[in-house]
Amino acid sequence: MQTPKTSGSTKRSSGSEVGRRISPRSESSSASGSGRSSGRVVRQLKTSGLEPDPSGSQSSSKTPKTASPKTVDRVSPRGPVTELRKNRPGRIVELETQVTQLEDALRTVKDQLIVSESWKKQAKIDAEESRNELLALSLRLEDSQKLLDRSSSNDTQNEHNDDQSASKSNLSTTPKPSLADSAELAAALLEIDQLKVKLDTTSESEATKTKQAESAETEIHNLKENMAETLSVMKEMKNQLEDCKVSESRAQAFATETLLQLETAKKNMESLSLNSDAYNAMVLELEQTRARVCSLEGMVERMKKTGQESESNMRFNEEQAIQTVELTAELKKSKEDIEELKANLMDKETELQCVVEENDDLNAKLASLIVGIHENESEQEIKGLKSKLTSLETELSEMSDENEKLKQEIEKLTSLEIELCKKSDENENLKLEIHKTKGVIEESKQDVNSLKSKLTILENEACEKSDENEKLKLEIKKINDVTKAVKTSNCELDEELRKLKLQMGQWRKAAEVATAMLCDENSDNNGRLVADRAWSMGHYSPRKKMDTGSPYSMEIDNDDDNDEGNLSKKNGNMLKRIGVLWKKPQNK
Repeated sequence: MQTPKTSGSTKRSSGSEVGRRISPRSESSSASGSGRSSGRVVRQLKTSGLEPDPSGSQSSSKTPKTASPKTVDRVSPRGPVTELRKNRPGRIVELETQVTQLEDALRTVKDQLIVSESWKKQAKIDAEESRNELLALSLRLEDSQKLLDRSSSNDTQNEHNDDQSASKSNLSTTPKPSLADSAELAAALLEIDQLKVKLDTTSESEATKTKQAESAETEIHNLKENMAETLSVMKEMKNQLEDCKVSESRAQAFATETLLQLETAKKNMESLSLNSDAYNAMVLELEQTRARVCSLEGMVERMKKTGQESESNMRFNEEQAIQTVELTAELKKSKEDIEELKANLMDKETELQCVVEENDDLNAKLASLIVGIHENESEQEIKGLKSKLTSLETELSEMSDENEKLKQEIEKLTSLEIELCKKSDENENLKLEIHKTKGVIEESKQDVNSLKSKLTILENEACEKSDENEKLKLEIKKINDVTKAVKTSNCELDEELRKLKLQMGQWRKAAEVATAMLCDENSDNNGRLVADRAWSMGHYSPRKKMDTGSPYSMEIDNDDDNDEGNLSKKNGNMLKRIGVLWKKPQNK
């Protein structure tokens, strides 16, 4: 594998994005060029600090999507080649790892094939041995069967002879051949049983060996298929490696073309110096847009604080939307300008790379000239090369300074872009919040209207209830008056009842006295007793309680003195006493 090419390609991948920016005119003019790229060139670029920051790299990776038409023309002819140059080293490493893995797999497959072939040979040998054993056993079986047949025929003949010459033959001579035959038969039967057992075992072993042979054959077949697949994959990998080599050669050709595009890069440098004024103007415009954005943010914060939307607020929102549209347009313009500046920067980086490559080539030439050429001729060439080197170093220093300045300006522009993007996002968020607040206000208006309708309904109900309450109050007043009148009437009735009770008691007492007096009118002796009873029944003693100076007491004394008077006078006196008794509780 060609490791130096891969390392050179990996180091050249950092400059692939630079090759995208080069115009197609320079490509057409630089069709014939010599490859001077080396792995040392990009190392010098890395140490010289030409690699952009992560933010710059991100912005440079984003620029081709929204670049101006000029940058698009530069990107179009070299897209696939640069992608190949980027993906080439990783793919080569992956292919190498895959090739090593496939080689290991092939080795394992070969080992498995060898093992399976050895197993197959062993199985064949075992099968032959088992066949030989089977043949021997079959021969033994045939011999044992022959012996059995002979023994059976001898038994039949002996029995026949015994039947014919039972009287002639002796008992001692006949059992000897029968005993020998029986021993041979027993041995033959034992051998037959042993042979049967051996046959069963050999048949089982043959079956297992045949199965093992079949499994080994299937494994060999699968391994052969895997070998074919791995060989096809190896061929594909080799083709891919050849394609990678071809792409490397093409990349080297494109690298040689980039050396011829120094003139166009110098012209672009001059155009950049002319465009610096335009860049400053763009910076001023960006600052103005920042001030506008700040003012808009202040207005939006005021809107948030007030929260009152009216026709004037709607107009203000419309004006704000117009201003945001203008800001977005200005942002797009500034982005396009920034992308142009980035494209110019990339061109300058390509120029720097070319200059560094020339430096390396000149150093290599110097070393080769010092070794291979005579001292006189080499001194002159060395002087010329040294002068060229000094001029190139001065150009490199100038270019590096310019590149650093451009990088600083690009960083400022990227920071401004980020701020503008953030502010545009904030404006969009504010718009969304305004829309949300509008929706909330509309919903609140609807809620207020519904609440107003509910309030009107409740007010009507309250009015109706107040009328009903007034009616109830009047009725309650009437009921209270009635209850007061009833209470007064009850009090009066109670007083009347109390008086009636008293009168009833008086009438009862008077009736009792009258009945007692009427019953005892004709008796002279009992008159005083009746009078005393009457006075005692009325709980009244004129002698004790009544004043001596009262007319009633005087009358009673006179009546007592004149007890023996006329009956008419007594009756009158009794009536008087009843009247006194009647009047006494009333006076009390």
